[in-house]
Amino acid sequence: MNSPFSTPTEKAVRSLLSERHKKTCEWLAAVMRWRRELTSLQRILDFCLSRHFDFQSEMNDYQNVLLYYREELLDSILSRLHLHKDRILQLLAGPCRESPSTYFTEHEQILNEADALGQQIRGYCGEIYDLIRRATGGKSTL
Repeated sequence: MNSPFSTPTEKAVRSLLSERHKKTCEWLAAVMRWRRELTSLQRILDFCLSRHFDFQSEMNDYQNVLLYYREELLDSILSRLHLHKDRILQLLAGPCRESPSTYFTEHEQILNEADALGQQIRGYCGEIYDLIRRATGGKSTL
């Protein structure tokens, strides 16, 4: 991978690419955690729907939001992160003949999107937990 004949610039670029690869892998793990959390919330809402009819409309709305986030948005960002990770591995595997500047720009865009998506998901999760508390009267009936 790194030969003794590598230039200092090439070594610096490889180091930057390695750092970004690590960050991409961390975001992949975060997206998978979000997916599991949304699946769990979906199950909790399903359970609550069978017992708390007063909040059925709100719960149905949140179920649709969860489904959209889990099946569309998370799948999309997950796919993009995997492609991005594969691209970095290709850049790291061969000699750095290609300028990685496009990769760095893409890296920032994807991670910014993932961060924004994570903030939205955290917001919705908080709202859903509040709805569950209201529906159950603050009691743990799950």
